[in-house]
Amino acid sequence: MIEVDFAYQEQSGILTILVKGIITHKTGLLLGEHVLQGVERFGSHRILVDLRRARNTSPLFENYRAVYRYKEQHSDIARIAGPLRIAFLTDPDDSSHDLLLAMLATVCTDTHARLHSKDEESARGWLLWQPGSSKIENAAAG
Repeated sequence: MIEVDFAYQEQSGILTILVKGIITHKTGLLLGEHVLQGVERFGSHRILVDLRRARNTSPLFENYRAVYRYKEQHSDIARIAGPLRIAFLTDPDDSSHDLLLAMLATVCTDTHARLHSKDEESARGWLLWQPGSSKIENAAAG
């Protein structure tokens, strides 16, 4: 079972989706619905999915199947919300999400920009980055 909380920072426009608990291939698919709910509620297209308090317990094959199920869901999210910039933040000592997020980035390449990070500052910096601007300008914006 997972618990999901939203936090929206109006100044930066970043919507943080804080996920706690045990993620399985079934509950993981609910994250896409939570992203869509957050986008509709707050209007943000910069999403930080904080998985540092969540663990993925699904076996490899179930993760693989979940990615392809998410791909179907992904097209619905893209149609409704438009292109999103999504950073997945994971605990530095936890590798349970790594393979799934790598597969997700490989399979769902068309609309949303994604980053998998174990460092919150770099994840937020990536979300705030604007093409054509320097790192210094982006750091000042945060």
